[in-house]
Amino acid sequence: MVTGIKFERKLGLIPYLVKPITSAISTWEPKVDWITAVPLGRRRQHERGYNQSALIAEKVAAKLKIPYSNELLIRVRETHSQVGLNADERRQNMVNAFTADPAFCRGKAVLLIDDIATTGATLNACAKALHAAEAEKIFCFTVARTDHHPISNPIFTEVSNERQS
Repeated sequence: MVTGIKFERKLGLIPYLVKPITSAISTWEPKVDWITAVPLGRRRQHERGYNQSALIAEKVAAKLKIPYSNELLIRVRETHSQVGLNADERRQNMVNAFTADPAFCRGKAVLLIDDIATTGATLNACAKALHAAEAEKIFCFTVARTDHHPISNPIFTEVSNERQS
């Protein structure tokens, strides 16, 4: 479903994902002030015409009655597609790719939604930007996860407080 939404414009599938996502998040019960999505670069947003993660996150936020913002986290650098990159290449590809607005983030709990996680490199880079903008808590939720990499298991994905160079 996720690849259909992402690559084949099957946007009608999104409502079918919202109920299980909101159910999972409600069971998990994170207390959050904002929901946001991993932003696309301008080029990819223009090519695709939409950000699938943002479309999903907006509907999840509405259903959970939690404010959504697409201005909280900003992609400041175009990156290569992560498809086909190994874990180290994925991390390098995401270095300094995001920034977050302290006016939105300072002292707040943020739920970051992405479509697919493989190594966690994108989520980690986003979480570092949110942390740098003084978000108090950062929760991440992905619709799907691949098993194409040995460290794709979420138990091995941890946000580091180390600064990226």
